[in-house]
Formats: sequence, structure tokens, C-alpha cells
Amino acid sequence: MSKFDDMTSHLVPESSSNQFEQALADLGYFLGFAVERPDKSYGIGPDVLWLLNSKSAWVVEVKSRKEKDSPLTKSEHGQLLNAEQWFQKEYPVMNSTKLMVCPNRLKTDKTVVGETKVLTLDKLNSMLQSLRSLLVELCNSVEADDQLVHLCEQLLTKYGLTPTQLAKNYLQDFEE
Repeated sequence: MSKFDDMTSHLVPESSSNQFEQALADLGYFLGFAVERPDKSYGIGPDVLWLLNSKSAWVVEVKSRKEKDSPLTKSEHGQLLNAEQWFQKEYPVMNSTKLMVCPNRLKTDKTVVGETKVLTLDKLNSMLQSLRSLLVELCNSVEADDQLVHLCEQLLTKYGLTPTQLAKNYLQDFEE
């Protein structure tokens, strides 16, 4: 729990971009995903990449330091489109969800987002609360080691943290 609490302390707008992106990568790890930070590692690609399973991924650009009421710009969305192109080249057989992490769902009139989703900081905090509840329950369990994987799967479903539930419960469309 202390590692989780330390990680989540960096998922706030006051954190540096690097701290926030690393904490978001750590969050993906806590949820059971393979995680990469291509932009940091290679200087190209998304800020964070969550590989949800062998077929799908979330390509994530982070704009956590934006002002609370500041809309997504065409240039910022262009960064995500560029990251998506990198992803398609590197992972040609996988499907992706383009995702912006922003303070809000606003975009400028000239920003065409298509199917891009947004994870607002409020929705991110809600996700963190659900994951914290899951971890508390898991830490307090008395299940035998050979039953922990099954318990984790049950708890992920119970708290709405499977890949399908995450998309449904936390990802939103930008406001038109």
C-alpha cells in the first residue's frame, strides 16, 4: 500500500511531467498491464503505452499541467496522432485507443478529435479510489497463494477495473 500511495501522490497537476507520466505508467502496472514509456526511452511515440492484452493498447499523451479550464489544442492532439502512427508501425497487429489525460473534456473548435478519448483528472482520481479499495481488500485477504490470481480477477471485475470496464467507466468523449 505504501508503494501505491507514493505512486498516486504524483498523479496531481503539481507534479512534473516526468513524475506524472511515470506514475501513470506505474498505475498501468498496478492494473496488471505491460507498460512502456516510448517517448522517454526512444524519443518517439506516446508518453505512456498501456498494453492491455495481446490485442489492444492505450496510446496515451499526458497534458496534466494544463490549466483547469484550458481546452485541448490542435497541436496537442497532433502529438497524440503522431504517437498513434508510431504505435501502428511498432505494433501492427494490435488495436489501440488514442487517449489524452487532461484536466477537462474541453477542446478548441479547430481541434478534430475523432475517436480520441479523454481521461480527466477527476475520472483518474475515481479510478485510483477504486484501485485503492481493491488493494486494501487484496492485502486483507487470507487466500492461499495459489488462489490469489483468481481473487485478483474477481476483484478487478468487482471494482470495475478490467480493460473493458476501465474504458466504459473512466474514458470520455471530448465536449463538442
